Amino acid sequence: RHTRLQGDWSSDVCSSDLWDLTQLRGLSDVELLGISAAEGTPEQVGQVRRRFASVLHPDRVRDLPAWAGGLFAELMGVINEACDRSK
Repeated sequence: RHTRLQGDWSSDVCSSDLWDLTQLRGLSDVELLGISAAEGTPEQVGQVRRRFASVLHPDRVRDLPAWAGGLFAELMGVINEACDRSK
């Protein structure tokens, strides 16, 4: 892990140095997506994926440091994996 307290983090820190998504990946798909097993129809899963994609869209981090875009991309990857498993 990085312990640097000042300076430009975006230029030399990869996303895995800043956060660990292991706990997030350890959630059940139901917990992660916020839907019950009964609601897990392909249509509902698609709707959840679109809501997350809207919130985590790259345009939302355009003026933020590069690490923010990396985090959003990693989070969306976790969501996509859960959605794919829930179809």
